[in-house]
Amino acid sequence: MSELSNRLAALGHAAGVALDEHQRHGLESYLHLLARWNATINLTSLPLDGFPDATLNRLIAEPLIASKCRPFSEAVAGATWFDLGSGGGSPAIPLKLVCPKPVLTMVESKERKGAFLREAVRELQLPNADVASARIEDTISVNVDIITVRAVCGNKVLAEAVNRILSPAGALLVFASAKPDLPGLRVTSEVPLISPGDSLFVMARST
Repeated sequence: MSELSNRLAALGHAAGVALDEHQRHGLESYLHLLARWNATINLTSLPLDGFPDATLNRLIAEPLIASKCRPFSEAVAGATWFDLGSGGGSPAIPLKLVCPKPVLTMVESKERKGAFLREAVRELQLPNADVASARIEDTISVNVDIITVRAVCGNKVLAEAVNRILSPAGALLVFASAKPDLPGLRVTSEVPLISPGDSLFVMARST
């Protein structure tokens, strides 16, 4: 295995995820694709030269931790999953590589970032994955089973979008440094992430 593949395997072990060779190769390919595109398009402000530990923690370890949470660990084939404001592809792409059952739609309004995401889907041969060129507030699907998001927009915009499209029994997973204040939604669990103060907040409808 390459040095990077060994580091990915160690991240998986720490998160309780036994990454197979296919998954490690997919994660490694994603990182190299991201670094290549980031040289000309601002996909992430994280340093990618040599993939420092802090970068791998944010891009890879956090999605691996999320994969152990109930919405993903119990996901059935065909479950619908929207990632809002997908940007550079994390957490959605690493999560999809280790949790292939849900049907993923990455929602990204910026054309060039959308082009990167489509190239990632093609190059990594991600099954049941698509990219929607839309703003979060314009997302129109309903009864989505799982929604993931990093804190990328105002709480009002996010809350309105989630309340409109999330199924009654669905789950919202928010990667954030503070407890989200989203009207109509409540936190059901909080999972600490690696960076101090960062958590994964699993949320459900309040009623």
